[in-house]
Amino acid sequence: MSIRLYHAPLTRSLRVRWLLEELGADYEIVALDFMGGDLQKADYLAKHPLGKVPTLEVDGTTLWESGAMVELLCEKFGKLAPPPGSPKRGEFLQWVHFSEATAMPPVGAFFQNAFIKPEPQRIPAVVEEAKGTIAKWLQLLDDHLKNRKYLLGDEFSAADVMMGYTVNGAKMTGILDARFPNVEAYLGRLLERPALQRASA
Repeated sequence: MSIRLYHAPLTRSLRVRWLLEELGADYEIVALDFMGGDLQKADYLAKHPLGKVPTLEVDGTTLWESGAMVELLCEKFGKLAPPPGSPKRGEFLQWVHFSEATAMPPVGAFFQNAFIKPEPQRIPAVVEEAKGTIAKWLQLLDDHLKNRKYLLGDEFSAADVMMGYTVNGAKMTGILDARFPNVEAYLGRLLERPALQRASA
């Protein structure tokens, strides 16, 4: 199997690199400088016309969405996801998509309007709204993780890879705190995983 990941540290491509490490995959990394203009170079735009990361090439197929990459890699390797038709498949897919479609947007809005945009373009009201939205989904997740090690129970899955990146983003906003002890403990378990440590190095 031929796998090439276009990767920039701290971006969503970390999810995919982490999963590849969990799977024990043989893969190639193409390192990109997120702030240095690499994403806007013509050769990269030919692969991802929006100039974002990650981009993944697997056996001639090119993907842009981290969630799609996670699902495809689990199918290819037959690991870290309940198989189609199994009792936990629906719950797995729900958490995979919740992590990006519901939980991640307010985290992104927070960072854009608190740090990334030029100060005149920042909207304080968006920051405050994002804080409230992040706290709501953290409470939902905290309730779910009561008496659970991982999203699907005692067994780690690729849904935890997707959610782990998002939860770490919430931690960086300062909103994940002692109000959400189950989420804090969950993030601690994820950060201890050797595969994540290798992917982050």
